[in-house]
Amino acid sequence: MIINRIDAVSSLVDGGGCVMRDDIIIEWHNDKAQPSEADIDAELARLQARQVILNEIERLESEVTQRRLRDAYADSTWMDAQEAKIAVERAKL
Repeated sequence: MIINRIDAVSSLVDGGGCVMRDDIIIEWHNDKAQPSEADIDAELARLQARQVILNEIERLESEVTQRRLRDAYADSTWMDAQEAKIAVERAKL
């Protein structure tokens, strides 16, 4: 998923309410104050970092296959380690 500046504006101001061209707000149609460029940049960085974490959680969870689950009945070492990795990533959110 690609996160862009309009996503950041929508996250900062419920409902967005703007027209953007070339990542610049050209029209503002919201009763709330227009966020500054610095606020938009910071929110964009936060959203992109969050997406990286979500992608890593998805990758780690996808490694837990049916075979790994069956193997965990005999020895849960790998599964425990995988769950710990997922917990670390979730804690970052």
